Amino acid sequence: PLDSIEELKLNHRDYVIGFEFAALDFTEPEENRYRYQLEGLDKTWIESADRRRATYTNLPPGEYTFRAQGSNNDGVWNETGAAVHLRVQPPWWETWWAFSIYGSILLVSLYIYARGQNRKRHQVLQLEQTNIALKKEIAERQNAERELRKLSRAVEQSPASVVITAPDGRIEYVNPRFEEVTGYSLAEVSGKSLRLLKSGYASNEQSRDLYDTVLAGREWRGEFHNRKKNGELFWEFASVSPIFGERGEITHILSVNEDITVRKEYEEQLLHQANFDHLTGLPNRILALDRLSRAILQNRRKKALVAVMFIDLDNFKIINDTLGHSAGDQLLKTAAWRLQDALRDSDTVARFGGDEFLVIAPDVDGIVAAETAASRILECFEKPFILGEREIFVTASMGITVSPTDGIDPHILLRNADAAMYKTKDLGRDAYQFFTPEMNEHAM
Repeated sequence: PLDSIEELKLNHRDYVIGFEFAALDFTEPEENRYRYQLEGLDKTWIESADRRRATYTNLPPGEYTFRAQGSNNDGVWNETGAAVHLRVQPPWWETWWAFSIYGSILLVSLYIYARGQNRKRHQVLQLEQTNIALKKEIAERQNAERELRKLSRAVEQSPASVVITAPDGRIEYVNPRFEEVTGYSLAEVSGKSLRLLKSGYASNEQSRDLYDTVLAGREWRGEFHNRKKNGELFWEFASVSPIFGERGEITHILSVNEDITVRKEYEEQLLHQANFDHLTGLPNRILALDRLSRAILQNRRKKALVAVMFIDLDNFKIINDTLGHSAGDQLLKTAAWRLQDALRDSDTVARFGGDEFLVIAPDVDGIVAAETAASRILECFEKPFILGEREIFVTASMGITVSPTDGIDPHILLRNADAAMYKTKDLGRDAYQFFTPEMNEHAM
């Protein structure tokens, strides 16, 4: 019943509202007649005969009172009737703080106009020049108003996501770009926190730093790994700054966010290309040296051994020259897969270039454990390699060095393993040799 409702509130995007009413005279209901009026819009009562519904569309923001009256079979209108107060909320650009901006511009324009008028009174002889100045100032005011409208349209049509929140982080406005990127509509996020976009990858320290910076009156910039409504992850670069009120207090927080997902994916692709072999997908020389340095440092703290194994495929050049580079590439990829399958998840298999591979095995219990790993590597080459319609048998020669026994410098360890590998080739291939200092003396 209307009398039980103190006030109806509509958002400016609610385009249609309907009212239904009825008389309490049930003697001859078919004789009942009705009229209604929306005070604030209708200038007079609208008689609706026996129709008991009124519909209004596109009501401007403001306050209204809907009244309905009925008449009985004697034609006398019930003066009491029923009434309900209706408030249509304005959009943000018509709120008091938006009008404060408009008012500021208007005051500046009026001040400029007053200066022109004063100058006109004191410079009667220069009336023509004053009129020109006045017209110019009026044009500037109109331009300022146009710029303000342009700014409003720019926010609505911005290619960047724009979010306005209360100081406590509750969302009050998002532009269409935000809705497009995240999949959330304004109605879904209004009054909620931006934390609904959290993917779980951002740290709490980052959020605290953001709010501490902004609430201190400064701008914060940074990247977020957020989650869309459909669960898809995306990257954003955010510029977050406070909006100050007339007394210098922070009234709102403005966040302008750029979707940088494509850029981040490209950066990850470049990082992968810089650290991984494009053919086998294994770590390349640069990444292998970094992992070897880390393994040496970590195992020194734990007083454990690191085994470094240099592997070279025997007679690979002959296969490459006779069967072609495509077959050679397939052989290298298959060898990479087999090496990974033969070793632990904690071990690193890297390609050093050509037919050379490097294995870094941290936390090795002793020489026997290193020999066991080397034997597994040789066993993975016992099966034939299928290259097209051919079955090819390929063996490998290995050199093994151990840290810290043979050194703690990554480059020295690589040189040691390489020397041991060449010793294996000199002794007949398809085997492994541990490094000894005599190997370097022989090489010199």
